[in-house]
Amino acid sequence: MPPKVERKATVKPVHLTEALLIGMVGLAIAAAFSNLFVIRYPSPAISCLLFGIVLLLAGFLVLLMLVMPALDAKMGAIGGILVLVLSLVITIWGIAAVFGGNFYGQWGYGELAVGGGFLGLFAGLLRMGMLK
Repeated sequence: MPPKVERKATVKPVHLTEALLIGMVGLAIAAAFSNLFVIRYPSPAISCLLFGIVLLLAGFLVLLMLVMPALDAKMGAIGGILVLVLSLVITIWGIAAVFGGNFYGQWGYGELAVGGGFLGLFAGLLRMGMLK
């Protein structure tokens, strides 16, 4: 009788928290580039540029936490709190940009940012154990 061969999964299983964070990264980076396009105008709105830079940095930070689990393990609980704080800032700033802006987008374009912020909030709450 031939020996039994154990089958191992070739792909790491993706948990709900990681899937939500991947969605957050995608939406945050998309929102960042939609806000950074105001550079092409003669007098760009500083709030759009600042919002785009914050979104880009937050998206890349969360992407680094996803790609490098050792970095996430070193950060421990601070990483979860950081995701929550960044997501809350992105959500509030995105809501202000959506409802406070004028036709020319002086506050920035926050529709994608609000979605990404909510995904990050849910992922942070799941990671911290506040949601089940």
